[in-house]
Amino acid sequence: MGQHEMITGQDGSARLCLSGNFGRGEALALREAFMALLDQPERLELSLRKVEGLDITFLQLLFSLARGAKESGKQFVLVDELPQDPLAQAMMLGVTASDLKSLG
Repeated sequence: MGQHEMITGQDGSARLCLSGNFGRGEALALREAFMALLDQPERLELSLRKVEGLDITFLQLLFSLARGAKESGKQFVLVDELPQDPLAQAMMLGVTASDLKSLG
């Protein structure tokens, strides 16, 4: 089961830290967390280093978050990379490390 924690800085930045496994069952909660991140005023950061597993829904929401940040003129940053196992899962779904790096 995936979990998330929002950390806001005094400088207007917001970091969403994700941990655990993210599948279809976590999609609604993950979407709500991403929407809350988009509501922040400045720099939007996403930490993926504790993600243990993912599916296509996670990737779709991740790309949607990056697009939403860009469309709203906000800086979006992936502060770290996916660990090896979830990265391998992403690659099996057709998303490369380069695709992920291009998000932020």
